[in-house]
Amino acid sequence: MEISHDLDGHLDLLVEMEIAAAEAYLRFVYDDWEHARRIQRFLGEKGLLESSAPWGRVMMHEGHAIGAVSGIPGAELRKLRMRAAFALAKEPALRPDPPTQRRIKLAADALVAARDDDFYSSKLAVTERARGTGAGPALMDYVTEEARRGGFARIVGEVSAANERMLHVMCDKVGWDRIGEGSATCPDSGRSVTFVHVGRLFR
Repeated sequence: MEISHDLDGHLDLLVEMEIAAAEAYLRFVYDDWEHARRIQRFLGEKGLLESSAPWGRVMMHEGHAIGAVSGIPGAELRKLRMRAAFALAKEPALRPDPPTQRRIKLAADALVAARDDDFYSSKLAVTERARGTGAGPALMDYVTEEARRGGFARIVGEVSAANERMLHVMCDKVGWDRIGEGSATCPDSGRSVTFVHVGRLFR
């Protein structure tokens, strides 16, 4: 297995991996799942996903992409999210309505607060065929070492509290720590979501 920063030809994979990794967030924010998927596709085509170049990495095995992970400095993360919000605001069919905007704000407050000297990585996903092969831990080990070499104070991310399998990978196999937790409840829809904040301190 090989990990590459070359994302050419992998848009479909990156969009599907991003959707899989962000499912809890997307289902909390959006009323319509297909609409949420269209938004992720639009952001992917615009290069505005957190796993878009230059922040995404793909794992290749025997000529096939089997997984992806993102790694982005905290300062760049805020800029990217702002650009994505502006891009959606310009598209009438994708622009969030007021209830969706409120849920976006609620969900954002539940995510880990990445500092400028943090390396942020929460978009990890592997294909069905790659599960159980060690691909997920290998991707996380790669991006963790990348953060260490880059001189960042820590690497951080979040995982849906309901995703016990991913928490097992990140905390038990890769060795990240649970550093906090954030929850959001929408009074209008009644939906709620909880994220476990995870990370590793380097200095």
